[in-house]
Amino acid sequence: MAETATELADVIKEIEEVDTCIADLEADGRRDPTSNAARHNKFACKALRRYRVRLTHERDSLLGTLGG
Repeated sequence: MAETATELADVIKEIEEVDTCIADLEADGRRDPTSNAARHNKFACKALRRYRVRLTHERDSLLGTLGG
């Protein structure tokens, strides 16, 4: 059970880090929306959002395991 709680804490921390990265990339993209970098940031945000969905499913699974 302690191992599951540790995994859950790690997943939650990773979700927070992904959210921060998405926010930073979106802010960078708004500075110069016509640049090539902004276009790449848009694709990176999409990929990070898909990764965040997987992390959220993992978090929910771990919560279910802890809940019994």
